[in-house]
Amino acid sequence: MNNDNNEIIDLINKKNEIINLVKKYCTENLKVFEGENKEWIVIEFYNNYNKKFTIDIANEITIFFMGWHAHYQNNLKNYEMFIEDINYILNNQRFIVNTSYQGKPTVAYMSETNVINIDEIRDEVGDNKEINCCFWDSQKNQIFQPLTN
Repeated sequence: MNNDNNEIIDLINKKNEIINLVKKYCTENLKVFEGENKEWIVIEFYNNYNKKFTIDIANEITIFFMGWHAHYQNNLKNYEMFIEDINYILNNQRFIVNTSYQGKPTVAYMSETNVINIDEIRDEVGDNKEINCCFWDSQKNQIFQPLTN
């Protein structure tokens, strides 16, 4: 048995597995688009506040949510990281930090926790940015205004 986490996998063949995972969290507004030759797949779904989450599958997986995105290569290790990240986000165990300066997007990243520590975030991104902390459950979202210009 090959336990090599860098083993290349066919991500297109993971389509049903990924859709079933998403359906645990979202059964309405789930859309799946496929390339004519099934060389790519896009899965879109929305939370209860109409915020879109997109999974783009081809030679790699890219996920998009609230101005943030991440890439996962087509190997077992990255696929497992993708599954973990999806579960973290959709279970509200992680949130997206999305910042802007004078209305223009600057930084977006996924938190390492579900606890918003605004002082820690400001240490990372600066005092002069609007900071949006975006959860899958939008009721938990918080917006912090800049402290300086």
